[in-house]
Amino acid sequence: MDKVLEHLNSPTFILLDNIDKGIAAPSLDQSFWDGLRALGNDIEGGKLGFLATSRELPSDVAQTHQKPSPFFNIFGHVLNLGPLLEAEAHDLLQAAQRSAQLPGAPDPNDWKWILEKSQCWPSYLQRLADCYIKAIKYGEPAQDNWREACLERIKPLVL
Repeated sequence: MDKVLEHLNSPTFILLDNIDKGIAAPSLDQSFWDGLRALGNDIEGGKLGFLATSRELPSDVAQTHQKPSPFFNIFGHVLNLGPLLEAEAHDLLQAAQRSAQLPGAPDPNDWKWILEKSQCWPSYLQRLADCYIKAIKYGEPAQDNWREACLERIKPLVL
């Protein structure tokens, strides 16, 4: 915490992606979360903010794991995010294709399959597109069974 305070010269956000997994981690104990709350309180002029993502409310997860901390009640704004619109998901796939510099146009049936299997959820879409691009560009996973391999990559994400 001292290092953060020492180097905090301009407005800063601490991003806590999947905070629910962090709360469940034994190594991030009660004192860690209380320390984050203290850190947030010690900054003058609103220079420090926290942004967290979670599948559940952090305060609920903290109660489940017996780590109640005043840190979890500082999140006043909750946004429930859903899947992308199909047009947005398609734009993301096109951007991925351009970025990967794939030779030729992708098979429209492959894009359709990715959109269908991802249900336009960004994390699924990203992993399926990455898997597809690697199959087409590098042959890994093998082009003849890339769909099965790609579905395996999103299994850990499925609730």
